[in-house]
Amino acid sequence: PIITYFYILGKNARNASQKYLGKIEYLTHQRHSSIKHFIAFGEAAFDKLSVWCNDITLDQIIFPDRQLFLDNIAQNKGGVIFTAHLGNIEIARALGMLTTSVKINAIVFSEHAKKFNSALEKIHPSFNLNLISVTQIDLSLAMALKDKVDQGEFIIIVGDRTSTTQPGRSTSVNFLGEKANFPQGPFILANLLQAPVYFMLCLKEKHTRYHFIFELFEEQLVLKKKDREKQLEVYIQKYAKLLEDYCIKYPLQWFNFFDFWQNKK
Repeated sequence: PIITYFYILGKNARNASQKYLGKIEYLTHQRHSSIKHFIAFGEAAFDKLSVWCNDITLDQIIFPDRQLFLDNIAQNKGGVIFTAHLGNIEIARALGMLTTSVKINAIVFSEHAKKFNSALEKIHPSFNLNLISVTQIDLSLAMALKDKVDQGEFIIIVGDRTSTTQPGRSTSVNFLGEKANFPQGPFILANLLQAPVYFMLCLKEKHTRYHFIFELFEEQLVLKKKDREKQLEVYIQKYAKLLEDYCIKYPLQWFNFFDFWQNKK
C-alpha cells in the first residue's frame, strides 16, 4: 500500500521510471512494469535494514571475484571503487565480513553523513564503512583521500548522478540508446589519487541471494592535459557501458527516479 501511494502521487518519479523501462524494452524487447520497479526500490530499503542488523550473511552472497579483493587487502593496496544506483550497495558491508582489516570510505553528497556514521557505530561498533560528506570534489578533498588510499583503504563513489551544485561538470555519452550526462568528478578524483580503479555492484538474485560484482576498471586513470576531455569521455563511456549492461540484466534495480536524459549537450 505504501509503494502504491508513492507510485500514484509521485508523477515525476513514475514518468522517469516508465521512460527508463521503455528504453530497456526497446533494446531487449522485454516489457517491465513500473510499479514493480517501485516495489523493488521498497524491497531494497528493507534489505538495507537487514544488512545493518546482521540479517544478511556471507552465505547469501555470490562473490566470483572475491580473491581479487582479498589479494588487494593482503598487499595493503587501496583503490577507488566506482559504483552506481544499481542494486544495493549497502551490501558492501559484506567486504567487512570478509576481513576486518579493510576500511571503506564512501563519498556521499549529503550533510547527514556524520549523524549516520554515529548511528551505525551504535548499531554495530566494529563496522568499517565511513561516510564522507562533500558538496564538491576539490584538491583538498583529493589530498585527504590520497592519504587513505596510501594506507590501503578504499574510496567508493557513485558515477551515475550529476552534481546539483555544479551541473556543468559532466560529459555526454551513449547510455541505453541515447546521450546522457555523467559526472566528471569521480573520474577526475580517481586520476588525482593515482590508484587502481574498480567497478562494484551488488545485485539481488532470487531467493534473497546477492551477486557481488567486483572487477578491475583500470589499473590507473590517466588524464593528460592535452587530451583531457577526450580521455575523460573514453573513461566515462566505458563506465556507462558497464552500467548499461547490468541495467539490461537487472532492469528493475536501477533506482534513479528522475529523467536521466533531460540535460543533453
